Amino acid sequence: MIVLALIVLLLCNFASNDAAKEFCEQDMYEANFYNASIHLRTLVIWFPVAVGSKNKLNMCSLSNGEPVQRNCYRNGSGVDWEEIKNFDQDLLFCSSINNNCHPEPFEHKYLMKNNISKAHTNYWPAGRIGDVVGSQEPCLLQNGQLLTRACEYNVQLIQSEWMPGSFGNITCLHDVENKIITQDLYKLNNEVEMKNGKLSDAYALKTTTRLCDILENENTYRIPADFQISTNILQTVVENHKPAELLPNILKIANNLMNSSDIVIRDSVKSGTSNILLKTVETYFDSVTETAVPTSKCDRIPNGVLIKSEGLLTVFYINALCSNVSGIAVYNRHVRPSLKMMYDAQSESYYRYLYMNQSIDDLIQEDNVEAAVHLPEILWNSNDKLSTVKISLYRRNALFARYNYQPKSVVLKVTVPEYVELPGNVSLIFRDHQTEKETRSLNGYENQRHCGQWNYEWWDYGRNGGSALVNFNDLVLCQTTNTVWFGALVGLDTKPTFSSDNIVLRVLMGYTLDVISIVGCCLSLFGLICIWITAICCRKWRLQASNKLLLNMCLVLTLLMAYFLFINLPDARDGIVNLTNPNTCIAEGAFLQYIILVLFLWMFFLAILQYQRYIVVIGVQKPQYYILKYALAAWGLPVIPTALVLYFDSNSYLPLSTGFNENASICYPKGLSFNLSLLLPISIISIANSAIFIYILVSVQRSLTKFRSKKDRNMIYKQLRLSILLFFLLGISWLFGLLAHLDQSGVLAFLFCITATLQGFVLFIYFVVIDDNVKFSWMVFYCGGREYVLTENQSSQYTSSTAMQK
Repeated sequence: MIVLALIVLLLCNFASNDAAKEFCEQDMYEANFYNASIHLRTLVIWFPVAVGSKNKLNMCSLSNGEPVQRNCYRNGSGVDWEEIKNFDQDLLFCSSINNNCHPEPFEHKYLMKNNISKAHTNYWPAGRIGDVVGSQEPCLLQNGQLLTRACEYNVQLIQSEWMPGSFGNITCLHDVENKIITQDLYKLNNEVEMKNGKLSDAYALKTTTRLCDILENENTYRIPADFQISTNILQTVVENHKPAELLPNILKIANNLMNSSDIVIRDSVKSGTSNILLKTVETYFDSVTETAVPTSKCDRIPNGVLIKSEGLLTVFYINALCSNVSGIAVYNRHVRPSLKMMYDAQSESYYRYLYMNQSIDDLIQEDNVEAAVHLPEILWNSNDKLSTVKISLYRRNALFARYNYQPKSVVLKVTVPEYVELPGNVSLIFRDHQTEKETRSLNGYENQRHCGQWNYEWWDYGRNGGSALVNFNDLVLCQTTNTVWFGALVGLDTKPTFSSDNIVLRVLMGYTLDVISIVGCCLSLFGLICIWITAICCRKWRLQASNKLLLNMCLVLTLLMAYFLFINLPDARDGIVNLTNPNTCIAEGAFLQYIILVLFLWMFFLAILQYQRYIVVIGVQKPQYYILKYALAAWGLPVIPTALVLYFDSNSYLPLSTGFNENASICYPKGLSFNLSLLLPISIISIANSAIFIYILVSVQRSLTKFRSKKDRNMIYKQLRLSILLFFLLGISWLFGLLAHLDQSGVLAFLFCITATLQGFVLFIYFVVIDDNVKFSWMVFYCGGREYVLTENQSSQYTSSTAMQK
């Protein structure tokens, strides 16, 4: 026996302020209800609701697990219920469906720098039915797409489950040679998702502004993953907040994404990401229709029309209660502008208003018309007190390509609040951009112009697609009563297709720089060790004031070169340091910041001493305990900026992301902390040292012309040879690193790796190998056990081989 059950699925509150509204009439139908082992025949009742309302049941479809929902909309002169999406006779409580896919680990391979393959354990984060999620740590494929996985509904088990897949043989790129923005987008996306939908209007505005800034980065290579992540960020923000203040940012984001390359657009169309973008953007545009041009502010908005444009996308909001404007005509830049036309610099086009009493037949005979929309007068004269209408114009028609068909004109979408079917026809005019060659290459039905309507899946050419009434001078007049879908002229797509397997990214190759860095660090460490051995064995040498300064600098260089060698041997580093621990990375980054600042301060102090020696020469009186004062300043001052970053912005030491970044595994300050605490001081010191270096060389060159005796000239030549020492002693080579960081130049990076890593080795050559004091001291040490010190006359002869004065 079939039990008939009545389930009250929707309640409608007839408040006094809804008295003037129209309502969809009560609707009911029978359906099957499942609950565990119970099977009931159920009567589903939809109670009357106000027009424009969307109602969702607490019941889900058994076939797809999605909630059953309907809209109440205007249909011509009346109101009606929207057809139920994915209508199914079999229903069940949504709460009885396990709609969460649980986190799950999986194995894949990372392709590191220099094509080094490394096994990695990643995780799929939790997802809900219908979600397509990326891995916890981004996995970027060579075709520029992110590795994703869908959370699907299993109708037999009535629960969610991960789409089956084998990922053991998947290879993801960790370090790429292309300059991409994917890591920044991924970081922003994670920040937004961590909010769990709790986004304030201020945060939504800040997030969309950051997204605009990332997408507008110059000299970057955009890939399909960027389109996907940006769309996901935008969708998350718009789902939760729709303030009108977001309109400029939404337009910029959509325009930037539509301005992507053909490969990115085709890939987004194939994956369905383009549809998500269009739905997200149009949902937002529609949501602000009533607030964009409110009737209460007609005096502030000229002609009651608000126009927002960004290159490939323009939105018009028209309030007919503020004026009698009933449409828009858009002209290309070749038109001879009249007084009634206005110029839009963003899209490089002209437009003018169309009025209620204007004939559309005259417009279609005008030259250089790109597109036009004219709404029927009966719509404005209805008793529904219609106010604002929204018109969207899209200029990137590749975004709407499906099944070998693509628009041959711009794409328009008209939204009238609460309406799906209008009481009269909307007139749409399109210019056909299909060339004569394309037309001749097509045969039969396809080579004609067709008015089509886009429903996010395909183009409808028949009755629902609208009718083509007039063809004149490459202009086509289409008319339709439907305002749900997009409208355009559609033809066969003759452009070549792009395979989604195209290789758009390449792994970063850096064997040369790595080898140079490792060899240079090893040579520097060898030289520094020799200097330390000399200091241990030659007591009087190490007690000289100049050599005390040298040993301080050697200590800094020893620590720094050992660290550089450490990070250039990733296998050894991974075995010692666990970079997944944030505290370890913060400690490592603070050490690197501190030791670099110490090195630059010592180089600055040595530059001052060199200036006094070569330029001032006479009358220099060094203060008492100057070595101690220099040491306290050099080792103490860098503690201040390092401590400030640790206290206020310790997270800046962490890598930007775990992938796509050559320097992702290096822990050092990022962003504002890097600029203020590291880049600024070392830039100032480098510029000062460079000025001293150049001034010394110029002064030496001038002195060279004043000496004519061979002995004196040899003395100057010897001093001139020390310019090489000064180059390394004052850290001039670090300028290459600064410029390489700012300009992303491979040549500058190459020069930096050659010169900076040899700093310790060059000091060893000049202060040990060619210094006669040291050579004689070593000779006596090995032969007689006593150090040999040059006489005053001998010392004055070889003083030029020492770079620092007592």
